[in-house]
Amino acid sequence: MLEVTAAGLTFDLGGLAPGAALPAFQPLQWLGFEGSPDRSLIERVEVRAGNHIRAGASCTP
Repeated sequence: MLEVTAAGLTFDLGGLAPGAALPAFQPLQWLGFEGSPDRSLIERVEVRAGNHIRAGASCTP
């Protein structure tokens, strides 16, 4: 897991080497591709809100 900070917010990235790969899934539609690309060339990366963001999920704005 890698932690990235952008604009003061922290996000966790998963599926990056040398960690375990995430299982790929079949998207409903491909955006930015002409036709369907070769799925063997596609890798999945997970971006999740960091702990401080998830902790505030129940707070009202």
